[in-house]
Formats: sequence, C-alpha cells, structure tokens
Amino acid sequence: MTLSVLVYSIFTGLKYFAREPFDLAFLRYLGARHGGEWSLGVALVMEAWPENKRPLMAGLIGLSSNLGFALIAVIGIFFQTTVHSWRWVMLVGSSPAILALAIVCLCRNPSGGSIPSSRRPAKPVREIFGPKLLRTTLLGILIASIPLIVTWGIVLWIPLWADQMTGGSLPRVKAYSLFAIPSGPRPAP
Repeated sequence: MTLSVLVYSIFTGLKYFAREPFDLAFLRYLGARHGGEWSLGVALVMEAWPENKRPLMAGLIGLSSNLGFALIAVIGIFFQTTVHSWRWVMLVGSSPAILALAIVCLCRNPSGGSIPSSRRPAKPVREIFGPKLLRTTLLGILIASIPLIVTWGIVLWIPLWADQMTGGSLPRVKAYSLFAIPSGPRPAP
C-alpha cells in the first residue's frame, strides 16, 4: 500500500514538469493506474481494527477526502492558482509521499508477521460474480457508480467553471468553490 501511495505521489509531482496537456493526461493515467490505494487502504483498515470500531474508521476515511479538498482550497485562497501558476499544486499533490515514508519508518507490525488469513483459499471474484451473488453484486456496482460519476464527472469541475464565469480575473474563486464542495449542503435531519 505504501508503494502505491509513493507511485501516485511521484506521478503527481512529475506533472509539475508537464509541457503539453497530453503530458498531464499521461502522467495522471500512470499515477491512477499504478497508484490507486483507496480500496486497499479501506480493506486493510477494516481488517486491522476491532469490529466495533470499523464504522468510525470508515467515517474517518470518508472524512479524509473532504479534509483534503478543504486543505487544498485553503492553500489556494492564500496562493492563487492561475494559468501561469498552477504547477505548485502538483507539488502539494505529491506530498503524501512524505506521509507514506513516515508510516514505513514509524509503524511496524508488533508480531513481525502479516495479518493471518483464513486457511481456506479465497476466491472472492469468483464468489461475488457467481450465481448466488451476481444480482446483488451488479446492483451494488450500479448504486456505487452513481456517486462516483457525479463526484468525478460534475462536482470536481466546479472550480474550473467558477474560473470561467469570472473570466479568470478572480483566481481565488476557484479555491472558494473547491472549499464549498466538501462543506456543501447536506440533507435535513
């Protein structure tokens, strides 16, 4: 998992040197292709924590992405991002590499081994796409795809749209709109 965070961070940092839009797209592809750790991280956290603490940990993991959006928005308020000054954002995006290295250096498994697994070899893909779970699996994929598509397909374009609406004359508007994404309206209780 640490290697995954490092790969993602390194490819994000390399985008600082991009000269063409293709360079950005290619490095983004490589970073996401070889550095995706969200699902693995969630699975490892859920396995390592006691069952009664897992809902709390799941909530904290979900909160972390919103905190990340808020943090980069606050940074963007103080250090404006324009067409000519966007590269620093790539360096900030590569900072999880420091955290990954700190985790490797500071955290050790007290038993010296890995987390024990069951004796029966698991075949999760075969099981979830098997006849007993196929309908539930496909429904879960469909339901999970909706917020993913909305978030990545619409919500993260808001800072760009805000910048276009102001004609680029108010660079801080991107940061303010990004800050509003994680703290946006919530359903009434």
